[in-house]
Amino acid sequence: MKKNKKLIFHGLCFLLLTFVLCSLQSVIWFQLFGNFTAPFFSFILFVYFGLDKDSWKSLIYCYSIVYFYSLFTFTSLGMLYFSSMITFIFLFIVKNRVYWPGSAYFTIMTASSLFLFHLTYILTSLTFETRLTPLLIGNRLVQIILTAGVSYFLYNIIKKIDNTFNVETMGEIHGENHG
Repeated sequence: MKKNKKLIFHGLCFLLLTFVLCSLQSVIWFQLFGNFTAPFFSFILFVYFGLDKDSWKSLIYCYSIVYFYSLFTFTSLGMLYFSSMITFIFLFIVKNRVYWPGSAYFTIMTASSLFLFHLTYILTSLTFETRLTPLLIGNRLVQIILTAGVSYFLYNIIKKIDNTFNVETMGEIHGENHG
């Protein structure tokens, strides 16, 4: 029972962190920096859980993160889920092929995953929506760069928060061992 309470508290703590990061990205950033492109803060948690948790737990966390993010945007939930799950599959495949812990790998995966997310989102919009999403290539590239930069520093903070709960060890990664 004690482990279940820890797991529930862990989930609630990270959902609260998701809510705070979504607020920072969608509300507070624009109060501080105006219309300058905001980093995709909640996506950093998405990538963290996609890489560092077992499959079913990461899927639940990632679905929850996308749902919370949808509360802060006008984007349809279906578009977000589709783009996010393509990105989640990408993370799952890559982490099972090549994985090493650390900020550098996490930054690379955040940048590449966010690029895939934006690409999938644009293609999905072209395919299914009557009002197409604007391309905004410059803003999307700036967002990818800012998010990757922030993720380098947030990785250790998120890892420390995650380790304080001591809920699980990573036992599912099957990437190659070098060394």
